[in-house]
Amino acid sequence: MKFGAELLPDKNLNKLDKFAYKLENNGFSQIWVADHFNNRNTYCVLTSIAKATDKVKIGPGVTNPYITHPAETASAIQTINEISNERALFGIGAGDKFTLNKIGLGWERPLGRIEEAIEIIKSLLAGKKVDFNGDFFELNNAKLDFGANNSKIPIYLGGQGPNMLKLAGEIADGVLINASNPEDIRFGIKQIEKSNSDTEIAAHTSFSIGEDGEKAKEKAGNVVAFIVASVPESILERHNISKERAKKIAKEIKKGDYQKATSLVNKRMIEAFSVSGNVNGCIRQIDELKNAGADNVVLGSPIGYKKTRGIELIGKKIIPNYQ
Repeated sequence: MKFGAELLPDKNLNKLDKFAYKLENNGFSQIWVADHFNNRNTYCVLTSIAKATDKVKIGPGVTNPYITHPAETASAIQTINEISNERALFGIGAGDKFTLNKIGLGWERPLGRIEEAIEIIKSLLAGKKVDFNGDFFELNNAKLDFGANNSKIPIYLGGQGPNMLKLAGEIADGVLINASNPEDIRFGIKQIEKSNSDTEIAAHTSFSIGEDGEKAKEKAGNVVAFIVASVPESILERHNISKERAKKIAKEIKKGDYQKATSLVNKRMIEAFSVSGNVNGCIRQIDELKNAGADNVVLGSPIGYKKTRGIELIGKKIIPNYQ
């Protein structure tokens, strides 16, 4: 099993470089950098991380086809591949609805938009001249003037809904299933298998570890609030979570009262939408994800109630169990 980590670029570059270096030296094989307009630019951060590391694979996790045109995205990830000596990964998804709404962007027809974007990006990365006239994007004899070689940048599609997961099985090398619970992994694999695919299954989790398991779970609540507010109602039903409570959390997030939103997160939500607790508890939950069919676990925010210590615990106590 592989282990990746998501870095939220909410710190200065020196700190992010140190985190990346520590992740690499604690056995992580992938670093994904989140892409939101309100944080540092993903590709600038990836450039810095490329210089601070030697072996770990790096990429946006995940970008979206609403803010940036896929031609510009293809250029950016090809540049990262060049800077990192061919260590680039590429993650794309529908984007965060709350964040997109803040800058006046809707969230219309994500499935079709992503399908077109991936087709364009694949063609440009392969060095092809692209003529494309789709519902969302148009290219006329467009081509990247650099970077086409024999290296292939793996494309991962992030999602959790049945149609997006089925699409991932059809057109992506891997799928980042936004799931910390084995039930959601099993559901996701069923959708992907409909495409007769050997797509890599990565469980993209909210992860929090610490010697004090209760503190680690409490820290996870900050992230779980956003997850609960944005998941489809079918997923809330799967985990027997109150839709009314989820709506209250979404309302507080929209108002910007994140502390109030987190206070509404309960134990059932933590169990459904995070891998969190002490070392033994986290190992048990990772085992469940592996047994459900995950090939890869991406450890997302907050990592731990103390991030540096969390990385050390994962490197010394978690990853060695799977090598």
